[in-house]
Amino acid sequence: MIIKLFNGHVRTNEEIAVVEEKLGKRFPDSYRMFVAKHDGAVPELNEVATEEVGFIIQVFNPIDQLTIEDISCEEDLGVFVAIALDGCGNKVLLDLQSGEVRFQDHELHDSKAVSWKSFESFVAQIRPIDLHSTPKSSIQVVSTWIDPKFKDGLKGS
Repeated sequence: MIIKLFNGHVRTNEEIAVVEEKLGKRFPDSYRMFVAKHDGAVPELNEVATEEVGFIIQVFNPIDQLTIEDISCEEDLGVFVAIALDGCGNKVLLDLQSGEVRFQDHELHDSKAVSWKSFESFVAQIRPIDLHSTPKSSIQVVSTWIDPKFKDGLKGS
């Protein structure tokens, strides 16, 4: 693993097995090894960048908070749990049947667009960000949208 993790908890095989029994599925071995040492960990500032999307992992969800996710797609027959969040409402999903990991953008609802064959291959894509050596972007913001309710709240301040 390339990134540093903070505030994770150690989990015993027995504790992991209790959660697996509750979910009705066994975790893939690479994910079991991760949560045994880093359950609920917060990674250092990072990015996961693919050709399709770039995002930051804000937190890895503790296993005792995992629930089966409703993907609401006829083609998705997997059993998914949200193993990580990006801080913007998006989730990293682990399919407990295939071991595949997917990024689910809450606005696009297309979790198939970005996926990794395993938890191990997903974790290998997480890179630390060094803000001091990150080049400035030449991208200019052309427009933005502000919720009118939020904007009205600013007027009264």
